[in-house]
Amino acid sequence: MVEKLLSHIGNGRADLASAMFAEVIDFDIPHHDDVWWIPVVRTRVEFESFLSGLGAELETIRFEIDEITVTGPDAIITGELEDRVIRTGRSFVSRFSLTVHVESGEFTRYRFIEDTAAVHAAASSKDRH
Repeated sequence: MVEKLLSHIGNGRADLASAMFAEVIDFDIPHHDDVWWIPVVRTRVEFESFLSGLGAELETIRFEIDEITVTGPDAIITGELEDRVIRTGRSFVSRFSLTVHVESGEFTRYRFIEDTAAVHAAASSKDRH
Protein backbone atom coordinates (compact mmCIF):
# COMPACT_ATOMS: atom_id res chain seq x y z
CA MET A 1 0.00 0.00 0.00
CA VAL A 2 2.79 2.42 0.85
CA GLU A 3 4.57 1.94 -2.47
CA LYS A 4 1.27 2.40 -4.34
CA LEU A 5 0.55 5.60 -2.38
CA LEU A 6 4.01 7.02 -3.12
CA SER A 7 3.63 6.11 -6.80
CA HIS A 8 0.27 7.89 -7.05
CA ILE A 9 1.62 11.00 -5.33
CA GLY A 10 4.79 10.97 -7.45
CA ASN A 11 2.76 10.65 -10.65
CA GLY A 12 0.49 13.55 -9.70
CA ARG A 13 -2.54 11.31 -9.23
CA ALA A 14 -4.14 13.06 -6.27
CA ASP A 15 -7.42 11.30 -7.02
CA LEU A 16 -5.93 7.81 -6.74
CA ALA A 17 -3.76 8.71 -3.72
CA SER A 18 -6.64 10.25 -1.79
CA ALA A 19 -8.91 7.30 -2.62
CA MET A 20 -6.58 5.19 -0.44
CA PHE A 21 -7.52 7.27 2.65
CA ALA A 22 -10.34 7.07 5.15
CA GLU A 23 -12.94 9.83 5.14
CA VAL A 24 -11.37 11.39 8.28
CA ILE A 25 -7.58 11.77 8.34
CA ASP A 26 -5.04 12.53 11.06
CA PHE A 27 -2.92 14.88 8.90
CA ASP A 28 0.01 17.01 10.02
CA ILE A 29 2.87 18.78 8.30
CA PRO A 30 4.51 21.13 10.82
CA HIS A 31 5.25 24.46 9.13
CA HIS A 32 5.66 28.18 9.55
CA ASP A 33 2.49 30.23 9.04
CA ASP A 34 4.09 31.86 5.94
CA VAL A 35 4.13 28.51 4.12
CA TRP A 36 0.83 29.05 2.36
CA TRP A 37 0.50 25.74 0.52
CA ILE A 38 0.09 23.56 3.63
CA PRO A 39 -3.56 23.75 4.68
CA VAL A 40 -5.54 22.28 7.51
CA VAL A 41 -6.55 18.81 6.30
CA ARG A 42 -9.09 16.68 8.11
CA THR A 43 -10.82 14.74 5.34
CA ARG A 44 -10.10 12.73 2.21
CA VAL A 45 -11.53 15.55 0.05
CA GLU A 46 -9.26 18.14 1.70
CA PHE A 47 -6.29 15.79 1.28
CA GLU A 48 -7.01 15.44 -2.45
CA SER A 49 -7.27 19.22 -2.76
CA PHE A 50 -3.92 19.63 -0.97
CA LEU A 51 -2.19 17.09 -3.24
CA SER A 52 -3.78 18.57 -6.36
CA GLY A 53 -2.50 22.04 -5.51
CA LEU A 54 1.09 21.05 -4.77
CA GLY A 55 2.11 21.11 -8.44
CA ALA A 56 1.18 24.78 -8.71
CA GLU A 57 3.30 25.65 -5.67
CA LEU A 58 6.31 23.32 -5.78
CA GLU A 59 8.48 21.84 -8.48
CA THR A 60 10.00 18.57 -7.36
CA ILE A 61 13.65 18.43 -8.31
CA ARG A 62 14.50 15.28 -6.39
CA PHE A 63 12.62 12.86 -4.13
CA GLU A 64 14.69 9.94 -2.87
CA ILE A 65 13.49 7.27 -0.48
CA ASP A 66 16.11 5.77 1.82
CA GLU A 67 13.97 3.31 3.71
CA ILE A 68 10.43 2.09 4.21
CA THR A 69 9.81 0.41 7.54
CA VAL A 70 6.49 -1.32 8.12
CA THR A 71 5.47 -2.53 11.56
CA GLY A 72 1.94 -3.84 11.65
CA PRO A 73 -0.42 -1.06 10.58
CA ASP A 74 2.28 1.64 10.71
CA ALA A 75 4.88 2.64 8.14
CA ILE A 76 7.71 5.14 8.27
CA ILE A 77 9.24 6.38 5.04
CA THR A 78 12.51 8.31 5.24
CA GLY A 79 14.53 10.05 2.58
CA GLU A 80 15.63 13.34 1.11
CA LEU A 81 13.89 15.78 -1.18
CA GLU A 82 14.69 18.91 -3.11
CA ASP A 83 11.91 21.22 -4.21
CA ARG A 84 11.68 24.67 -5.78
CA VAL A 85 9.02 27.09 -4.59
CA ILE A 86 7.54 28.36 -7.85
CA ARG A 87 6.40 31.73 -6.45
CA THR A 88 9.88 32.68 -5.17
CA GLY A 89 12.11 30.60 -7.45
CA ARG A 90 14.04 29.40 -4.41
CA SER A 91 14.95 25.79 -3.78
CA PHE A 92 15.36 23.84 -0.57
CA VAL A 93 16.82 20.46 0.36
CA SER A 94 15.42 18.53 3.28
CA ARG A 95 15.60 15.15 4.92
CA PHE A 96 12.05 13.91 5.51
CA SER A 97 10.07 11.36 7.43
CA LEU A 98 6.54 10.36 6.47
CA THR A 99 4.48 8.34 8.92
CA VAL A 100 1.27 6.64 7.81
CA HIS A 101 -1.16 4.34 9.57
CA VAL A 102 -3.64 1.87 8.06
CA GLU A 103 -6.98 0.78 9.50
CA SER A 104 -9.47 -1.42 7.68
CA GLY A 105 -7.46 -1.15 4.45
CA GLU A 106 -7.38 2.66 4.39
CA PHE A 107 -4.77 5.19 5.46
CA THR A 108 -5.93 7.14 8.50
CA ARG A 109 -2.73 9.06 9.31
CA TYR A 110 -0.37 11.18 7.18
CA ARG A 111 2.37 13.03 9.06
CA PHE A 112 5.19 14.54 7.06
CA ILE A 113 8.22 15.99 8.87
CA GLU A 114 10.77 18.07 6.95
CA ASP A 115 13.25 20.90 7.54
CA THR A 116 10.77 23.67 8.30
CA ALA A 117 13.49 26.36 8.41
CA ALA A 118 14.67 25.45 4.91
CA VAL A 119 11.10 25.39 3.58
CA HIS A 120 10.32 28.75 5.19
CA ALA A 121 13.49 30.32 3.79
CA ALA A 122 12.61 29.14 0.27
CA ALA A 123 9.05 30.42 0.66
CA SER A 124 10.18 33.79 1.95
CA SER A 125 10.25 36.70 -0.46
CA LYS A 126 13.01 38.33 1.56
CA ASP A 127 16.67 37.89 0.61
CA ARG A 128 18.73 35.99 3.14
CA HIS A 129 22.13 37.33 4.20
